[in-house]
Amino acid sequence: MRILPVLCILLAASGCGKKSTDSLSPSDRKEIEDEIETHIDEFIENYNQKKLDEAFKDIANKKEFKAGVGGQFMDYPKFYEHIKGFLDLVDTLEAKKVESEITFITKDMVIYSMIQSQNLKLKSGKHYHPTYAVTFFFRRIDKVWRVVYLHESE
Repeated sequence: MRILPVLCILLAASGCGKKSTDSLSPSDRKEIEDEIETHIDEFIENYNQKKLDEAFKDIANKKEFKAGVGGQFMDYPKFYEHIKGFLDLVDTLEAKKVESEITFITKDMVIYSMIQSQNLKLKSGKHYHPTYAVTFFFRRIDKVWRVVYLHESE
């Protein structure tokens, strides 16, 4: 539960992107948006192919990473096993981005919010069509955008 107070302090201190991103030019913003979209597109492509190690390659520090999924906070190993357990039940999967938005917190931190729909066929033969809201906190670390926090809700 300590992640929420830290995020609140970070957002308050940053002014929600008002002051710290004023120096970003439209071309800087576009460049960042393109980089983040590339990461998300690769994530979705690898997720659809059930390649979790590739899908999760952008997670910054697997020891510090946190996810809020299914009404609970998870560290990386628990999150990985949760998603793997789900995918083990799936025969075919097509996840796609319905809409997305990027919020600039600082020049090195952005929030990527996405509505994602999935078309699933379970191994049991049942079809399932959930829609999720997924939020990624990306931080630029050593000039590379990395996911430091993920939240998902159906």
